[in-house]
Amino acid sequence: TLSVTPAAGSVFDGWSSACSGTGSCVLTMDAAKTANAAFTEVSYNLHVARVLTGSDASGTVTSAPTGINCGTDCDEVYDHGTAITLSATAGSGSRFDSWSGCDSGTGNPCSITLTSARTATATFVRVWDLGVTKDGSGAVSSSPSGINCGVTCTANFDEGSSVTLTPTPLSGWRFDAWSGCDSVAGNQCTVVMTGSKSVHAAFIRIWNLSVTKDGSGSGTVTSSPSGINCGATCAANFDQGTTVTLTASAASGSRFGSWSGCDSSSGNQCTVNMTVAKSVTATFIKLWDLTVSKDGTGSGSVTSSPSGINCGTDCTE
Repeated sequence: TLSVTPAAGSVFDGWSSACSGTGSCVLTMDAAKTANAAFTEVSYNLHVARVLTGSDASGTVTSAPTGINCGTDCDEVYDHGTAITLSATAGSGSRFDSWSGCDSGTGNPCSITLTSARTATATFVRVWDLGVTKDGSGAVSSSPSGINCGVTCTANFDEGSSVTLTPTPLSGWRFDAWSGCDSVAGNQCTVVMTGSKSVHAAFIRIWNLSVTKDGSGSGTVTSSPSGINCGATCAANFDQGTTVTLTASAASGSRFGSWSGCDSSSGNQCTVNMTVAKSVTATFIKLWDLTVSKDGTGSGSVTSSPSGINCGTDCTE
């Protein structure tokens, strides 16, 4: 019985002479015999193609075993059955995206066992830096992910991609404004990556101003700039350094009495400079009518201390 085992890179073509076919050959030795086993050396070409997406995208591919070094050498002939590993390396300003034509998967590296001529394609994509700077205290995150600033304030994004940045102020701060965006909607900044770009996010410190009302009377307190309308809203946040003017308005049957906690006051107005959190008290005083009536056969006048009543002419205060 004759059995055939081709060497690496060769295939068995078949028997001739005393044997035939491509399987094992069984001979009965009743005379001298000759059996011819034919082998053919087999090799296949492996071609690597590169797809470069975006302006100036770049990358190289190398092989193990050696032979492929693409850019410059993108074709190599290997023996039948050779297991080849292709590794992609992105150039500066580019990233490796994916493989196609591999035996499995799209990740890096690519594995191929050659049993025929093959082509494997590596795709590289041009990327650009997006950097975020900040004033004040807050975080900025991106969609797609990459920027998480505080920690990561610079990331690469594919050329032509649209990146949306979202600010999150820390407690005691508010987001104020963007600069460097291609467009702004609400508090979100959109950047289209046609080149390296830089965006600035400004956060402003805020302080709480609270108003309390005291006294036997009643009334309201409003603020300029708006925010406090007390009655309903007796506390609001204002930017650091803002000058807030509070105006007291007494209700019917009351009068405004006095302020406390102001940086300065004039009449029913209180001025507060927001350098820290502050609290102001407005005092309202309840009023009651005093009416004088005059009776009898005679005549005369009535006056009051404190002033107010001067009856004849003014008999109610």
